[in-house]
Formats: sequence, structure tokens, C-alpha cells
Amino acid sequence: MGNIQLRRAMWIGLGVFAVLALLSPRLADQDPAIHNLFFRLRGSQAADTRIVIVAVDDQSLAQIGPWPWSPARLADIVQKLDEAGARVIGLDTATLAAQWGGLNSKAGTDALAEAVRHHKRVVLPSVILPGDVGQEPHPTAQQTSRFSPGEGTVPRPVGLQEAKLHTPPAQLVKAAAGLGTINVTPEADGTLRRMPLVVSDQGRIYPSFAAEVARVFLGIPPGPQRLEFSPKAGRLKMGELIIPTDSAGEIRLNYPRRYPSYKVVPAGQLFGLSPDELTQQVSWPPDTELPFPHWYPVSR
Repeated sequence: MGNIQLRRAMWIGLGVFAVLALLSPRLADQDPAIHNLFFRLRGSQAADTRIVIVAVDDQSLAQIGPWPWSPARLADIVQKLDEAGARVIGLDTATLAAQWGGLNSKAGTDALAEAVRHHKRVVLPSVILPGDVGQEPHPTAQQTSRFSPGEGTVPRPVGLQEAKLHTPPAQLVKAAAGLGTINVTPEADGTLRRMPLVVSDQGRIYPSFAAEVARVFLGIPPGPQRLEFSPKAGRLKMGELIIPTDSAGEIRLNYPRRYPSYKVVPAGQLFGLSPDELTQQVSWPPDTELPFPHWYPVSR
């Protein structure tokens, strides 16, 4: 009888602990094991079907060629997605912002800039890295600061304190609807549990790539008039939308399920589909709400 009561007490204790783990972000922040437990207890959730990942996978590399792809090829992809009716396009590739892969073809860059300009809702990446600053010709401070919510600083990960903001070439930044940083920092076990919604460079706040995709989707203009980050309040405000963060501008990721959570279309497949088939693969209904919130705030 005593053993049965002991086991019952242990199960009750584990149940109470599990409830606390689910209800308290602070507990999950302090221990990655509790964070993992949260997802195991919650189970998988349905991912938003309006989000489509166009993946540079092995199939696409075999079909199109090794990475990195030229700006002209990226222009073709943007054009295909434009024709398919993609509401917002986010080009999440560091090669556009860093000097890798010989992406300095003027003709290709001009073609990509035209494709970005034509779609009107393309978000480009920036990245904080050591070394020379971004692709030439460098955009002016005015061109990059139009995406900034204002002045300020937030903490950076170890190793990036002296790093600089790398951006795509000036003509791409000028054509883009959004510009956001793609920096993320996995934890010691290699798991990405948090991501920043803002970073800072030379005393100015810049939004993350994810935040910019959300802003462009919502149709909110860039800049401090409609975009505001408050480290004291722990929030990023985009128009009427308020996203809770910690004082460093980070959120804790709320994965709906294991990868692939969202629909994945190989990039190479874009060139083998008819316009109607492509539209079925990547288009969004015209009157949909923002696919949020697959995030939740870290404890303050």
C-alpha cells in the first residue's frame, strides 16, 4: 500500500511540475530540458498552410547547379514567385549580404533589383559578421536606416561584439520592401530556442528578417513612425501589433512540430511547373490574417 501511495504521489508531483512548466516561461528559460518537455507534453500543432518554404535542397542543387546561385538565378526565382501570386517573398540567404561566392555580376544584380522592385513586397537579408561590410556598392546610411525603428543598442552574442552589419548592394536595398538581419544563436546543445526580433549596429536598432516579413505582410511602412522597440517594456510594436520580447529583443520559439513544419517546395521545382500549378503551390488567399503567433515571449 505504501508503494502504491508513493508512486501516486510521484505521478501527482510530475503532473504539477509539468503544469508549471507549461504555464511558466521563466522555468523553461532556465532549463533547456524543461523547454523540451513543454513541446513533448503539448504535442504537435498544425502548421500554417499559408507559409511555404522554397528550399535549396539536394534535388535543386543537382538541377540548377552548386550553391551559391547567381543574382540572375535568384531574379528568376523572384519572378516565378511573383507570377504565382506570392504575397510576400523573403530571400533568406546570407550570400546576398556577405561577400561570398562572387555575386558581383552587375547584370545579374540589376536583374535581381528589377525583379525585387517589380514585386514590391520582397524582404532582403542582412547579417552581422566580422570583416568588410557587405556587398559593394555599399548602401548609404539613409538607405539602410529607413528600415530602422530608431536609435539604441541591444546585447550581442559573444564573438559578434565588434562585428558589422553586412547588407546587399545599394541597388537591391533601394528596391526592397524590407531589410532584416538573419543572425540566430543556437544554444550549447545546438538547438535554436530563441531568436532576436531586433539587433543593433553603430547605435541604431534594426529589425530581424522575421520581423520584416511580418511587417511587410501587414502593409506597415518601415521606420520609427510605425515601428518601435522598447527594451524597458520588453516589446516590439508594429503598427497596432505588439510582440512581447525580453530586454534584448528576443522571443522564445514556439515550434508547431518537427521539421518540416511548413510546406516545402524545392527551388528547382519552380522551373518545371506551369503557372497554374505554381500558383497552387505557393499563393496565399488575398484576405488572410498574418500567420502569427508561432512565437511566445521569454520571461522578463
